Amino acid sequence: MSYCKKTIFGLIITAAVICVTVFIFFPKKSKEDSSNPVTSTDDKRHSFSFSATIIEIEKHSLLIEPVKGSAELSSSDRISIPIEYMPASSTPEAGDIISIQYNGEILESYPAQLGEIYGIQLMEVSSGKLRYHSHWYNKEDLSAETIEWLSWYNRLTEEEQLAVSYVPADLLEPEGLANGSDMETETTDAD
Repeated sequence: MSYCKKTIFGLIITAAVICVTVFIFFPKKSKEDSSNPVTSTDDKRHSFSFSATIIEIEKHSLLIEPVKGSAELSSSDRISIPIEYMPASSTPEAGDIISIQYNGEILESYPAQLGEIYGIQLMEVSSGKLRYHSHWYNKEDLSAETIEWLSWYNRLTEEEQLAVSYVPADLLEPEGLANGSDMETETTDAD
């Protein structure tokens, strides 16, 4: 073989080895992988959430308006989202407030649409009840500070909620977080 042929052959072999190495060590993750329809924890770690009021309910979608102060409101005053992401146990009504966890993408249409939605939770129903974890509380039974805290807390992602250690006093007893020994400790410390 001539020197030129050896050089070309060597370059082809080197390129082939590099291609095989890239495909082995850096496999492409397909978003269309139907074998795993569940969103990965890694995707949720980079998620965004916001609260919105349900304006209208259609057969397969909800028309919502982001609450005042949310960044999403600066993108669009109306967003259409598929109803399929609502928990099966929820029956949404116009006026209810929901929290939407999504990938941060807002599609430019009117009404706007969201990229990938990870979940929707009912936060406040039009009858004046607020959600904290799996329990519902009447607004009339809560202090203004607790209502404000719950509105803030319910806008956080699940991961951010897990990092919160403070629970307002109005919610301690109903959630089973205050028992007799805790109360005695607080009283003893005050003496």
